[in-house]
Amino acid sequence: MKLKFLALAVMANSIILAPPVVGATFIKPVSVEASSTIKDVGLDKENLINGIGLDGELHDTDFTNMWLSESVTATLTFDLGDIYGLGGAYVWQYNPGNGSTGSGVKQFDILTSLDDILFTPVLSATLAQGDGIDGWFSPELKVFTKTARYVKFSILSNYNTSSSYSGLSEVRFKSGLPVPEPDVTSLLALAVLGLFTLRGKNHFFSQKSGVGAI
Repeated sequence: MKLKFLALAVMANSIILAPPVVGATFIKPVSVEASSTIKDVGLDKENLINGIGLDGELHDTDFTNMWLSESVTATLTFDLGDIYGLGGAYVWQYNPGNGSTGSGVKQFDILTSLDDILFTPVLSATLAQGDGIDGWFSPELKVFTKTARYVKFSILSNYNTSSSYSGLSEVRFKSGLPVPEPDVTSLLALAVLGLFTLRGKNHFFSQKSGVGAI
């Protein structure tokens, strides 16, 4: 009886102590690292995540609210601050209202990681070139499904071969299925399995000893 009570206590404790589900519908990165950034004209990497120029899902066309690299190829690594089940990336193109949209990112690869060390390729994507019309513009959603904390953009090309820069305006992420840490359902199943295993052992020993179950 004491052993049965102990198994039930372990099962209940596993459920109570399980951390809350991590998930959100619209994920804002907590930080971003860039392999290169033009800093002298306000086109810093922080503009990719700080919401400057962003109003809901629309971004303005002020180029000082955007980001430019110092080379066509570049990498951006976003830290989401926790592990999420991701459903894609919202990407606002580099789209200044003066019409200079050739530095906008054309092709890029998306990679994800749990530890910021081992990255797994998940998608090769292409962004449409900005229209360069002064005003507001929407993001493109690049759909993928992956569990990750870190997301890397590996930028491969832009829309102007004579331009030595690549740029974006803002990046957010879409959540997919929430990620429980640990999986409460699995813990419950393991606890129940342990209880039935214990019951079977008690029945075996009671038959061997000729006495009632413990």
